[in-house]
Parts: sequence; structure tokens; C-alpha cells
Amino acid sequence: MKRVWPIVLGSAVLAALTVKWMMKFKVRVFDPVRRTDMSGKKLTETTFAYLNRSGRRSSAASRALIEDWISRVPAEERAHFRSRFRSAREVEFTSALHEMTLHELLRRQGCEIRFHPNLPDTTNHPDFGVREPRGHKLLLEACTSTDVSSGPEYSPRGNRIRDFLQGLELQGDQILIDEMIEGSRDLRQELIARHINDGIKAALDSSERISIQPFTTPDGWRIKVTAFPTARNKGPGGTVIGEGWSRTLTSSYDALRDSLKKKGSRYGKKFAMPYVIALNSSDAMVTNRQLQKALFGEPSGRGATARAAEDQRSTTARPTDCVWVGAQVKNPGKNACTGAPCTEIFQVFLYSS
Repeated sequence: MKRVWPIVLGSAVLAALTVKWMMKFKVRVFDPVRRTDMSGKKLTETTFAYLNRSGRRSSAASRALIEDWISRVPAEERAHFRSRFRSAREVEFTSALHEMTLHELLRRQGCEIRFHPNLPDTTNHPDFGVREPRGHKLLLEACTSTDVSSGPEYSPRGNRIRDFLQGLELQGDQILIDEMIEGSRDLRQELIARHINDGIKAALDSSERISIQPFTTPDGWRIKVTAFPTARNKGPGGTVIGEGWSRTLTSSYDALRDSLKKKGSRYGKKFAMPYVIALNSSDAMVTNRQLQKALFGEPSGRGATARAAEDQRSTTARPTDCVWVGAQVKNPGKNACTGAPCTEIFQVFLYSS
């Protein structure tokens, strides 16, 4: 037991020296290497891994943007941002980008920004304490909702097959994935490749699309693709030109509401200043109506008037299971959230192009 303390102390000292060294010198998120790989991003790799290897001009612009923005945050925060950008978890990259974009937005508005300000009676810290040029103060929390309501069901096992199909060399054809249902085990890639090639060879005289019979396995795999002659459907993205939706279309309401309510009740009290939650959703199908429903609910019952439907302050005709009205009805002192600006599909490519 006596040997543990020197190890712990040594690790703490090393960590402190590392942070101090990174504060003294310029922190780089990406490796300073020459890049020649022009291939696209794989589903099985993180955004950081792709940007760190890609030689494309768009990737270079994205790297330059992140390096520029991280140089503008306080020196003591840069090492933390760097580790999050380089994390093997994609959500860490997305969340770090979200926070850094909020910081850049506030900075350009002339705001004074404090990272992780201390609050009384709690050990939790919001992401930012903000003082805007006119003197008004607010607390700002970044929140990322990763739940997606529609589209292909992505997972590591299926993504390995998608990446394989994307690089598959066919006889002048590209394919559309109509359906992909995963089995209980990894699929041998040569089996699906042979099945697709055999389906194309069986219809060599066809100049139209080729509907290939579904590929199935005893452990549950089911993959159906349609092949298209490249001459008529030339595309730059690789062999796979798209994928049909295998996920049932559902509402984003639950994911938005739950994310906001979780952040809103994090401190168990209200504050003397506005507490704003900036929500970023990974769901491309988010609509303004779903966001409004998550925040305020929507009129229930046939007796609700059109005016009550439009009046977001009305609580008589709205359900209690939403961010503000529900929290005020059930527990008036718990929900601290006073504002919720929202974005969707936050990606560095959108800002560096």
C-alpha cells in the first residue's frame, strides 16, 4: 500500500507538467505530416481519424479551422479540447466542436467568456459563463443529442460491410443498398461480393438497373442491393451510391425533450441569471414542430382553441411532459433552463467550406 502513493503523486505531477508544457507551446490537434490519401471517409472511422489522414482540400480546410479556433480558447483549456477531438468516441469530437463553435460565436460578438464557472452549493460547472457587451450575464451549457429517429441502422458490424461494399470493384456498376439487416455474427465479405458479382453477370445484357436477389444467411443477415451501370449513373462517391432507410420513422420529440430536461435539472435549482442550453441534434429529420413540442408541448383534446395552440405561455391546453410547462407544473424549482437555441448535424465541413 505504501508504494501506491509515490505512483499516484508521480502521475499527478506528470499530468500537471504536461498541461503546463502544452500551455507554453502551440497545441496542435492534428499530426504535422504530409497527407496523400484522397479516399473518402469510412463509416468505421471517426471524423478525427479521417481528417488526420485525408489529403483532400476540404479536409485541409477543416483541420485549419479547428487549429485556428483552438488557438483562441484559453491556454489552460486547449489540452482538454485536444484530447476530446482525438478521442476514439465520435460523440466527443462532435461535442468539442459544438462547444468550440459556441465559444467562437460568443467571442466574435464581443462577449467576455469564462469556462466552467464555479456555482454556489454544487460541484457541477456549466460550460460557459458569459457577459455580453451591454453587461447582461448568462450561463451557457452545450448539449448534444445523438439519438436519430430515422435512416439506416448504423452499427460497427454493419458499417464494416458498408465500407467493404464502398470499395468493392464491380464490372462497371455502382450499387444502391435497398436493405441491410445484420446477423448475429460478422459476415464473410467474400460471400456478399460473390453474390453481387454473380447477380450482375446473370444480367449482362441489361442496360437498366439490375435488381439482385436478396443475400441471406442462417444467422440473420439480409442484404438486398440494386446495381446501376456506371455510364448512366456516374458518381464520385465510390461503389455505393446510397442506402434505403431500414429504421422506422419516429419522432425526434422524445430525444430532444429528454436531453433538455436532463441538462435543465442538472443543478436542481434556478439561477439569478438566465441559464441557456444550446442543443445540437444528430438527427437530420428534426423539425421546428418537434422542437416546439419538446419545449412547450402541444394542445391536447378537441376543446383546445387555435389561440391556445399558438400561445406558448398557455398551460391549460398543453401536456405536462415537456421541458418548460411540465417542469413548472410538476416541480417549479427544479428546471433551470430559460432558453434553448438548437442546431442539427453539427459538422466541421459546414464551416470550413
